[in-house]
Amino acid sequence: MKKIFGAAVLAGAMAVPMATMTSAQPVIGAGNLVNVQVGEIEILEDGIVVRNVLNDLTVSVGVAANIAANVCGVSVGVLASDLARGADFACETAEQFVEITQ
Repeated sequence: MKKIFGAAVLAGAMAVPMATMTSAQPVIGAGNLVNVQVGEIEILEDGIVVRNVLNDLTVSVGVAANIAANVCGVSVGVLASDLARGADFACETAEQFVEITQ
């Protein structure tokens, strides 16, 4: 069930058009690619936490920001601006994680 949810979140994030970003947000060039890992967090019976990578993608900064916004609830504009300046990003919820690296 978690894998289906993770895949659905990723598919939904990638389907969000870049045109939804407001004019106050940075314009991101097509050459700015980042690596995005999206996965699920599983807690085993003995308390061990397992991080399963569901997707490992190379995408534009805007798409990465949309994925992180959907999974982590962060602002797309602020995150896209930070990523465009070369920053990395990571967040973790109770069931999922996202890591964005340059």
